[in-house]
Amino acid sequence: MSCIIAASFARIFYRNALNIGLPIVESAEAAEGIKEGDEVEVDLEGGVVRDLTSGKEWTFPPLTGIAKDLLDAGGLVAMVKKRVASA
Repeated sequence: MSCIIAASFARIFYRNALNIGLPIVESAEAAEGIKEGDEVEVDLEGGVVRDLTSGKEWTFPPLTGIAKDLLDAGGLVAMVKKRVASA
């Protein structure tokens, strides 16, 4: 799965990314420390970015609440479809 890591995001981009089910991580340290070509692993639930190439790790606040629910469902449309189907 893909994930975008950046120092910060505009609120509209942040919300739209969650709405389409795209995981995003705000971490200035990780964004600065990861180099092009590095292999990276992101633990969204644990709040850890691991650079497997350099061995460095950075933490971030894990997503919770509706943000986590949106990602788990695959985005807003998928979430609504599941809720409508179960109603």
